[in-house]
Amino acid sequence: KFLLALALISALITTGVLLVVSYRVQVRVRVELAQALDTSITAFDRLQQQREETLERSASLLAALPTLKALMTSDDPATIQDASTTFWQLAGSQLFVLANREGTVAGFHTAVSEFPREAAQAAVARYLTTGESRDWWYGGGHLFQVFLQPIAFGAPASGNALGLVAVGYEVNQAVASDVSRVAASEVAFAYDRQLVVNTLPTDQREAVVSLVRASSGQRQVPRETSLGAARFLEQTVRISPASAPLVTLTVLKSFAESEQFVDDLNRWIIAIGATG
Repeated sequence: KFLLALALISALITTGVLLVVSYRVQVRVRVELAQALDTSITAFDRLQQQREETLERSASLLAALPTLKALMTSDDPATIQDASTTFWQLAGSQLFVLANREGTVAGFHTAVSEFPREAAQAAVARYLTTGESRDWWYGGGHLFQVFLQPIAFGAPASGNALGLVAVGYEVNQAVASDVSRVAASEVAFAYDRQLVVNTLPTDQREAVVSLVRASSGQRQVPRETSLGAARFLEQTVRISPASAPLVTLTVLKSFAESEQFVDDLNRWIIAIGATG
């Protein structure tokens, strides 16, 4: 009886220690996933900064071209629309807009036909109110990050305004895939809490739609969320200026790999407990 009791106590102690180890492993896994999320968002910030610098430089160079300034002096929408194709090709952007000094869109080019001219006109009107040179434009299910630059004789503050130029690139599936690869995470972009593009499987789309719809847009601590049967650690951040409509990036790290490790560990614990 003594030996049996001793064996039982030993097995209980062993199992207890191993269960504590399992719990500590699970806690550590969550901490490491949270750190990985933060690293992913930092990686996106660096990629975004590079894109912004390139696009902003492009807009500034275009606005300074004497030939573009000469075109804007015509103040004729048909002339500006026809001649602006050359400048769009020079910009190499997916969206190109010229507006006259009153803010009326005169030149409009886009790589996606679904994006309407009306959306560009509304966005230009917002720029005239806020003066924000970095913006996000959305229309026809397509999202663009856009940079706007005034066109003027002399310095823009001189009052000799001729209009403005806007260039932008689309946040499409290819961009989402690039961000996902750089961030080593699944990602989803949303405009005004509407899902625009994501890298998750199709069968998880409805869950992602609900997730971004519930987002406040304010950066919060990472939290656990379920998309169907899969568990993720998720964090959502606002990537648009406060003066612009809400655009968010949601980054998700899967628990799948760590859960497999913990399951294997638990099976090992049960086996040792049974042996003991």
